[in-house]
Amino acid sequence: MEDIVQEIWLKAYRGLATYRGDAPFEHWLMRLAVRTCYDFLRAHQRSREAAFSELTREEEDWLETFAATEDDAPQDAEAARQLVRHVLDQLSPPARLVIELLEIEGRSVKEIAKLTGWSLPLVKVRAFRARAEMKRVIQRLSRDKYL
Repeated sequence: MEDIVQEIWLKAYRGLATYRGDAPFEHWLMRLAVRTCYDFLRAHQRSREAAFSELTREEEDWLETFAATEDDAPQDAEAARQLVRHVLDQLSPPARLVIELLEIEGRSVKEIAKLTGWSLPLVKVRAFRARAEMKRVIQRLSRDKYL
């Protein structure tokens, strides 16, 4: 994580002369950061030796006790976060990026298009495909565990 942050700041420092001022500085920096993270995810996806196809014991326990009492809410929330992270880790870099920006960060399609440099229709297509990919991952996880 620190490596990515350092890489973003290095790119920003080196590319500062290319900032034209057409848009707010924050947008320029955010776009640079998103593209750097996207590059990292793409490289990381290629170098991964094996895909994770099983839930951890904690995730399995959480699923089995899904209908817990209110006293268990903090534990359930943490288990849900771990399960979401596990599913996101199995998505392709473009799918993961679009899901995180759209669903987790709550950004609009227009904002995502500006940050990534993609067209509005491309963002919508990638969001549709990302949701379908996520659905396949979840189906595979549930099939592997319960059938």
